[in-house]
Amino acid sequence: MTAVAISQQISIQPMFHCITHLVLDIDQPIAISSYPFLSEFADYSQLTEIWLILISPHHSFQSDAMDNILNSVGNVPTVGISYPNDWTLIPEDILDAIISHQVKHLIIRTTYEKCMQSVVTYARQLTTITFIRDQCSLNAWTHMTRWLDKNGNKYSVKDDSRSLCVYFE
Repeated sequence: MTAVAISQQISIQPMFHCITHLVLDIDQPIAISSYPFLSEFADYSQLTEIWLILISPHHSFQSDAMDNILNSVGNVPTVGISYPNDWTLIPEDILDAIISHQVKHLIIRTTYEKCMQSVVTYARQLTTITFIRDQCSLNAWTHMTRWLDKNGNKYSVKDDSRSLCVYFE
């Protein structure tokens, strides 16, 4: 028997169990073929939230990478995304990948109104979209809440003004 045949017969037990939150810091393009190995490290059946923190401003995250990650961890209700700068628009194909995996809640670290507006307009299939910011300000969300009011969206702002949550019915 060859080594490949033997390795295919051995079932690999996950090293970690009962993981509820997973954070992936992505600082360089990772080979698409390596994402499926995520499922071998842990049992993700209890996973409730995954965060993708894109560190490098020069790295573009592709929808097939998002698909592979979400396929590897199974059904996760909440996905968080953080880009290295606030002026990043989230591509529609990334949103399509999230929506197609029945994610219910999307969290995005951004203060870029154009990004927030495009996500709210495009991803209405989600239950909620929450936008968060690092610093708080009493009028942090003024322009966005006016836009949401004008477009008939329901939303709430946390007491510390660090997050804005948009609700869909």
